[in-house]
Amino acid sequence: MKARSIVAIAIAVVAGAVALNPVHMVRQSQQAVVLRFGRPVRVQTAPGLYLQWPLIETAARFDTRSRTVETNQTEIIGADGGRLTVDAFAHYRIHDPERFYLALGHRRVAEERMEALLTASLKRTLGSASASDISHGRPDELVATLDDLRRQAALARLGIEVLDVRLRHVELPAADAEAVYRRMRASGEQQAAQIRADGVQRKAEIIGDAERQVASIRGDAQGQTQRIRGEGDAQRVAVLGEAYGRDPAFARYFREMEAYQNTLAQGDTTLILSPDNAFLRDFAKGPEGR
Repeated sequence: MKARSIVAIAIAVVAGAVALNPVHMVRQSQQAVVLRFGRPVRVQTAPGLYLQWPLIETAARFDTRSRTVETNQTEIIGADGGRLTVDAFAHYRIHDPERFYLALGHRRVAEERMEALLTASLKRTLGSASASDISHGRPDELVATLDDLRRQAALARLGIEVLDVRLRHVELPAADAEAVYRRMRASGEQQAAQIRADGVQRKAEIIGDAERQVASIRGDAQGQTQRIRGEGDAQRVAVLGEAYGRDPAFARYFREMEAYQNTLAQGDTTLILSPDNAFLRDFAKGPEGR
């Protein structure tokens, strides 16, 4: 019995010491609201040890570091009628502990309230933008959401400062995604058909241009060939004329050779002549036999 009595007395002493504790501590990352019978009487913002009235006053301490609140997936209808599912988050911190305690009292309640305000701000601000702008996370839309959320928090007097708003994830609803996929596929097929048609047209243009160039080159070559041949013929005539003038006997002999060539050139000509025929005398005696 004595041991149990001693233990009971020790517990009672400790409980009394705790209940009568006249000191509380505020850490570096905290601010405290001193409550007297549950009502705020003063705010302690600097870290350190503070005195309080035992049994009369208590301290509610709040972490003033930045915290994050996230929204559930929210469907947004853009100004162009496009539907998007948006998942966003916001950074905030407690800047007025007394107002925070009176309006919210607890961090869990604060997160629920901030989530509701963020969702409402997203629907108001992003609803005036196109689905394309929302999906690309344009800065103007996010700034508008941040300003709206700050304004709503100030009007509600929550003692909260909103630091930033960001979109975590943006996607199309399943039904809309399928429709967009079909449209994109149809558009891709149409573009592919147009590209193929342009390719066929370009091929025809290239072939036509090449054929025109070939015809032009061939015509130039034929013209040049005829010109060179004409010049050669003229030189031949001039040379023959000069040779004929110098040696009339040679001229007659050369003309006879040309006659032989023209007569026998095809290879299918048959001549039946007597041995003393004048046409064959050059084969028998040569030019000296004349």
